[in-house]
Parts: sequence; structure tokens; C-alpha cells
Amino acid sequence: MKLLQSAWQVLSENRHTLLIMNLLYFGFVGAAMLIASLDRSIQDALVNAIGQSVSEGPLGVVSEAYTSGDVIPAILLTLGFNLFLGTLIQISMPSLIIPFSGLLVALFRAVLWGFIFSPQPEFIALENAASGLLIIGLLLLEGEGYVLGMLGVWIHGKSFLQPAIVGASSSRDGYKEGLRKHLLVYPWITLVLIVAAVYEVVISVFILPG
Repeated sequence: MKLLQSAWQVLSENRHTLLIMNLLYFGFVGAAMLIASLDRSIQDALVNAIGQSVSEGPLGVVSEAYTSGDVIPAILLTLGFNLFLGTLIQISMPSLIIPFSGLLVALFRAVLWGFIFSPQPEFIALENAASGLLIIGLLLLEGEGYVLGMLGVWIHGKSFLQPAIVGASSSRDGYKEGLRKHLLVYPWITLVLIVAAVYEVVISVFILPG
């Protein structure tokens, strides 16, 4: 309980920055969707590449869990990929070496999402509205997990460059305090990505198979 209270305090102290991160991330998604709508070859190339990686790469294990309807393994594998690979390794860890670098990774992913999920004209119809809303819900949920990761990166980098804002007297101490606050964001990242993983498996297996 104390951990969650400390984590909530970090979010409360940085709520305006969190809002900006949301606008930035989902703004990039929306802009990329618009670009893809003007040139469908971008989307086609990415979808084909993803299809190949899912069938042949490490994601094949996740794909197998989905197609076989193994709900619990699918949820755990999805959470593992999103939390450890998608957030910890790709967003947080690079920023421990080069401050703020994880922000670029996250925004690059936002652009890829926009290209991939830009709706095709034939799917913008009333009969497909429910499916579209479900997919938008998934983008918002999973995306929020990455936005929270961006927030942690920002807090850490700013604490390192401006240690006085976290009550530190040196960049070294600011780095340590920023890292502590960064890690305190992870309970919320984990919670959001758990909900996103359950949501994704439910709609993929039971509502929108294929």
C-alpha cells in the first residue's frame, strides 16, 4: 500500500507532464494514421513485415497462444512482451545511458502504430464501428502504458540534468533520485499493461478472432 501511495504521489507531482506526454504520443499516432491514409503502401509493407515476424520470430509463441485459445498463457506472454521488452528494455534502459533517449523509441513506436492501424476506407462503416472502437480501446490502454514509461524517462533525465528540482546537490545524486522516481512509476505501468493484456486477449480470442 505504501508503495502504491508513493507511486501515486509521483504521478500527482507530474500530472501536467503526463498530460503533455499523452498529447505527444497519441498525437504522433494520429499524424501517422493520416499519413498512412494518403499512402497505403506504407501500411501494406509494415503489415506484411509484421505477419512474417509473428509467424517466424519470437512472437510466434505468442501467436500460437492466441490461435489455440490458451487465454492465461496469451495474457502472460502479452504482458511480458509489453512490460519487459516494450517498456523496460526499449524505453527505460536506453535512457539510463543516454537521458531521454527512450522518448524517441516510444515516439517511433507511436508512428509505427499509426501506420499499422490507420483504418482502411472500406472499414469505416457503421457495421464495423464496434470493432473499430474495440481496437481504439486497445491502442489507448496499451499506449498509456508506454506513455507512463515516457513519464518515468522524463523524470529521470530531468532529475539528472537539474538535480536541484529533486533536492539533490549533484548530478550523481539527481540521477539516483530520478531513477528511484522512475521505478516508482512502474507499479502503474504494470497495472495498465495487465489490463491491456487481458483486454487484448479477450477481444482477439473471443470477439475479433483473426
